[in-house]
Amino acid sequence: MRMFVKFLTALKKFGFTKSESDNSLYTLRVQTTFVAILIYVDDIIFTGSSETVISDVKSYLHTQFKIKDLGPVKYFLGIVVARAAEGALVSWKCKKKHTIYRSFAEAEYRAMADTCCEIIWLVAILKDFHIHPHLPIPFHCDSKFNIYIAPSPVYHERTKHIEIDCHLVRANFDNVCNAWE
Repeated sequence: MRMFVKFLTALKKFGFTKSESDNSLYTLRVQTTFVAILIYVDDIIFTGSSETVISDVKSYLHTQFKIKDLGPVKYFLGIVVARAAEGALVSWKCKKKHTIYRSFAEAEYRAMADTCCEIIWLVAILKDFHIHPHLPIPFHCDSKFNIYIAPSPVYHERTKHIEIDCHLVRANFDNVCNAWE
């Protein structure tokens, strides 16, 4: 734990700031240069707009710690990164949820809530990278029942078991998502 605190102190001393949306992401912005560092246990990924600044950061960290550069990332936390002439191609595999729902509408609404949370997180991460997406983000739903109950503050007996998801979707759709298309 002390080593991690020392590492974070070194990053802050260099000028990095911690992301508000992801505890493992640290960013540095100097004029037109941007560098991001993603940390997970003892693995670090560097990316940015300047190889020179990334090299400077690595050199600085090497003076503070014993680190080893393993080269371009190929695999990280279940994410496969493949390099092409056009840039890096990233893919990951989603796992199926093993949850039993009481109704098809509940399953769809829970999926809407999960997607809404992912959109909120992605928007926050994009802002960390100084990318400001146009809001609201289009969100399509083909369930007339769920489209009907999403904006409605009135709950029905049939929807009380998904009340928390209803609050989440309703609270965020106006600001981040747009499900009414």
